[in-house]
Amino acid sequence: MVIEIYGVYNVTVKCDGAELTFIVSGKTVNDVIIVGGGKVGSSLAGILCEEHNITIIDTNESRIQTIINDSDVKGIVGNCLQTAILEEADVDKCKIFIALTDSDEVNI
Repeated sequence: MVIEIYGVYNVTVKCDGAELTFIVSGKTVNDVIIVGGGKVGSSLAGILCEEHNITIIDTNESRIQTIINDSDVKGIVGNCLQTAILEEADVDKCKIFIALTDSDEVNI
C-alpha cells in the first residue's frame, strides 16, 4: 500500500493495484464519517484525523479497536444502514460521508 498526500487536503490511497483519490477542499471541513475500516478506510482515517474529527464505522469490533488504538478517531461498531448507528455517529453534523465497504449496495 502506498499513500501519497498532495498538499494538505488531496489524499491518494493506492492499495492492491487500485487507486482512490479523495479531495477535501477548504479548512471548514471538521467532521468526517468513514464507513468501512479495511485497508483504505483505516489508512484514510489515519491521514485525515490529523486535521479533522473522524468517526469510523465498521461491523468488525476487532478492526475498530485496532483503528482507534492506532489513530485519534471515534470508532463505532455496527451496521451503517441502521438509523441508531448513524445517529450515534452524528451523521447530521458531518460534512463528508465516505463509504468504503466491500459492498456496493451499502456504499450507495
